[in-house]
Amino acid sequence: MMKIAVGVNDFGVVASHLGKTSRFFIFEVNGKEVEFLEMRDSNSDKSNHIIEEIKDCSGVISGSIGEGMLDNLKKNGITAVIESVITDPEKAVEKNFIN
Repeated sequence: MMKIAVGVNDFGVVASHLGKTSRFFIFEVNGKEVEFLEMRDSNSDKSNHIIEEIKDCSGVISGSIGEGMLDNLKKNGITAVIESVITDPEKAVEKNFIN
């Protein structure tokens, strides 16, 4: 089992950029099953807030992610996936984390 965070915007679709994420939808992947666990608000006032908010997750999905954040995620053992086609958070998890 693994937890995957999907950065979403105010409309509940995959955010165009991780830095513009207003909240995270957290999913659990177990084999070929994807289950929605919770929603977490993103606190953009805190420095390094994104890592803190998803540090218990194995991966994160967003429409784009800056180079510095990609490095930071990798250092923290979080797999970053850029998904610029699928906007539905659950379908993005299925596409990128179901083998």
